[in-house]
Amino acid sequence: MIGRAPCQFVALNLPSPVSTNDIWRPVKRGNHASMVRTSTYNAWVAEAGYMLNSQHPGIVEGPYALTIKVEWSSGLDIDNCIKATSDLLQAHGVIENDKLAQKITVERAAVKGMTIMVASTREVIASEA
Repeated sequence: MIGRAPCQFVALNLPSPVSTNDIWRPVKRGNHASMVRTSTYNAWVAEAGYMLNSQHPGIVEGPYALTIKVEWSSGLDIDNCIKATSDLLQAHGVIENDKLAQKITVERAAVKGMTIMVASTREVIASEA
């Protein structure tokens, strides 16, 4: 993982993610079945990870709000893009942990691929206390 400077807000342009339904596939190993990542998902993770790193984002520490805008023509059920996107952000150190999400908004928009905005909610939570 690349060291990232703390910041309040990150904006990224990435390729449309794979659907949650396309992340895993069952594989039989002997008498047991297990799940493995699909080649489609692995290819998206590699491409999106490269694009993410080339944009040099900082890290939004602590609780955050995530906004995802997906290309109209992506064909995705838009709620199925949250898992892959959140996992990518965590794996690349843009967020500390996806369990810290306080709000997630997903919508179709006139974008190429997908745009992501991550904003710290730390001050909002502190001021509500």
